[in-house]
Parts: sequence; C-alpha cells; structure tokens
Amino acid sequence: QVKVIEPVSASLSGATAICPGVSTPLTVNFTGNGPFTFTYKVNNGSPITVGGVGNPYTFNVSPTTTSTYTLLTVSVG
Repeated sequence: QVKVIEPVSASLSGATAICPGVSTPLTVNFTGNGPFTFTYKVNNGSPITVGGVGNPYTFNVSPTTTSTYTLLTVSVG
C-alpha cells in the first residue's frame, strides 16, 4: 500500500506595522492536509517550532522593537 503525501506550503500574514508593546495576531495559512508543524524566527533569534496545529493557525506577538518575523519551514505532522 502506497500513501501519497501532498506537498505542503505556508504563508505568514498580519499587520505590517505594529506599535511597540501592542499585542497583535499573526496568522499562518497552510496548504495540504494537517496537522502541521512550522518553524519561524524573530529577527536573528533562535528558531521557534510549533507543532500539531490546524489551518489556519493564529498567534499573538507583542514586539518591543522593530522586528521581522520569518517563516522558515513547514511540514505535515
């Protein structure tokens, strides 16, 4: 028996400008069938991995300085 796993991709969206200290949501939208695991980083910080999430996945951020959020990897499982 062969199981074909469809390719998965993701995009990160949210406000392009966030005032320092203000909480705002960012959303990861996935293609394919989950649950999903993804890794992102803030500026040049350590990668952060979040697993077992559905589509879409929303989380809140509260940057205190100018920050860039980068989606690094996405996988199924």
